[in-house]
Amino acid sequence: MTTKTTGRAGWHQATQETTHKQDITAPAHLISMLSAIKRRIWLMGYEFEESRQLHAASGNFWKEAGACIALALLRFGRLV
Repeated sequence: MTTKTTGRAGWHQATQETTHKQDITAPAHLISMLSAIKRRIWLMGYEFEESRQLHAASGNFWKEAGACIALALLRFGRLV
């Protein structure tokens, strides 16, 4: 079996594109992970606020109160 040494690299060979990409270091990975968590928590708060407003508009007091409690817990978590 012969191997091809010239031409385009196969899927198993390292190319200049794959070897020159910036590796994600542990601190950068941690920062991006924390950023994703913060973004998801913000999105959850936004969804709770929307549901609170919808429940308030339709007169569902207990569901509105539950959404308020969930919002308070999320906001308290951001302070700690």
